[in-house]
Amino acid sequence: MSVLAVPSVSERDATDPAERWMRRDDEFLLEEDREYVVRDDGRSWWGYVSPALFGAVLAVMVGDVVTTGVGMAMGLSELNPVASAVIREAGIGGLVVLKATAAAVLVLLPGVTGDARQTFRAGSALYLFVGLVVVAANAWTLLAVAG
Repeated sequence: MSVLAVPSVSERDATDPAERWMRRDDEFLLEEDREYVVRDDGRSWWGYVSPALFGAVLAVMVGDVVTTGVGMAMGLSELNPVASAVIREAGIGGLVVLKATAAAVLVLLPGVTGDARQTFRAGSALYLFVGLVVVAANAWTLLAVAG
């Protein structure tokens, strides 16, 4: 009867160059550099985007575009200088493109940060707060002008 022996780590290193290289690479990787190693864990941006939160952001964007469009049709002017320039050059469609660009940045930018979920939530919360204030101010102004 023979007894099989499991090779020791040093024996495996001597026989398998690929394993030896990987082990050496991992040994020389400093802890502070480990965050820069790209790992494909199969998760897409849906892994950090909350559909409910993103839906709320889109709803605020639509509300802003609608109230801005109605206000401009009533003869009011846009106070945001960036949006005003875009509307002047491209019309209300330009404002839609501007909002779509903001939505894309909100979704894609957190993917390059250390904590994408937290970054997305913080950015969305900030956009929701500011957007709700803007939509409320637009609605208030429309009611004041119409009434």
